[in-house]
Amino acid sequence: MPKVTVPGVGVVSMPDNLSHQEILDRAYDMKMAAQQSAYKFDPKDQGIGQLISGGAKRAWEGLKGDVLEGLPALGASALGYNETAKNLLDQYQQRMEQANIENPAAYSSYKDIKGAGDVLPFLAESAGELAPTAASFIGGAGLGTQIGKQVAKRSIASAVEKLLKVLKSVVKLACGVHL
Repeated sequence: MPKVTVPGVGVVSMPDNLSHQEILDRAYDMKMAAQQSAYKFDPKDQGIGQLISGGAKRAWEGLKGDVLEGLPALGASALGYNETAKNLLDQYQQRMEQANIENPAAYSSYKDIKGAGDVLPFLAESAGELAPTAASFIGGAGLGTQIGKQVAKRSIASAVEKLLKVLKSVVKLACGVHL
C-alpha cells in the first residue's frame, strides 16, 4: 500500500489498486476537508461595522418577511386557507434561515456577553438589528403626520365653509331677509 503525506492530515495509506492520479485526487480531497474543518468562522471576530450591518440585514429580511409572508399568512389563516398560510410561513422560515446563514448573529442574547470586551460589539449588533424597525416607525410616523395635517386642513376648510353658511343665514335672518 502506498503511503502519502497529506498536509493537515498526516501520512495516509492508499489502496494498491488506485492509479497515481486517483491517489492525488484522494489526497487533495482529504487536504481540502482538513482545511475546511480546521477553520471555524466565529461571528464575534467581525468588526463593529460588520456587526451593525449584519444585524441590520437580518432585521430588514425580517421586516420583508413580515410584509411578504407573515401578514399574508395571517390573512390566509383567518380566511380558512390553512395550507396557503403554512406555505407562507415556511417561506418566511426559509427567508430567515438564509439571512442567518449570510449574516450570522454573534450575540443571540445578552447571555452571550462573556466580558467587558463583548459589550460594545453586542450593543453594535443590537443597534443594527433595531435600525430597520426604528426607521419604519419613524417613517410611518412621519407619513402619518403628513396625512394627518392634510386631513386636518381639509376638515378645517370644510368646517369654516359650513360656519360661513350658518353665519350668512343668521345675518340674513337678523336683517329680516327671508330665505
